[in-house]
Amino acid sequence: MPSFKIDRTTEDIHRELTAILREVKDPRVKDCLLSLVRVEVTNDLSYCTVYVSTMEGLERSKTAVQGLKSAAGFIRRELGKRLSLRHVPQLLFKATDSIEYGTHISQLLHHLAGIFREQSQPPRPGGLRPIVDKKLRRKIREKKIAMGHKPDDHEEPTITM
Repeated sequence: MPSFKIDRTTEDIHRELTAILREVKDPRVKDCLLSLVRVEVTNDLSYCTVYVSTMEGLERSKTAVQGLKSAAGFIRRELGKRLSLRHVPQLLFKATDSIEYGTHISQLLHHLAGIFREQSQPPRPGGLRPIVDKKLRRKIREKKIAMGHKPDDHEEPTITM
């Protein structure tokens, strides 16, 4: 049976930590674009693991985590003031490189989209460019036939971006 109280508390902690981190004056935390990726709270509310990431990469995230560890007492006290919890969980900060990884994937997708635009056919009269290869067309036709639809021979499925 899922524990809705733990989920609700986790969301509350995540929201309040985001606000509290704006108030931290440690230069290791203040001078970077810091993002809370994920917050996990144990079932007994004794520990809270906070995963943080920065745009500058994993090494910068690690230095930000050092700053957060040194400010953990302040953060925990502020969290206790803002949330009505009987016991404020001990905060454990961990660095991740998820933002850097996400921007890398985004750059790769933009690069591939540019290559695809260069290699694609000129626009058809309807304005859509067909990007479906012959094998995919055959699979689509087979699925339509399996569903009871008989596609015309001149019917050409198109998928656009």
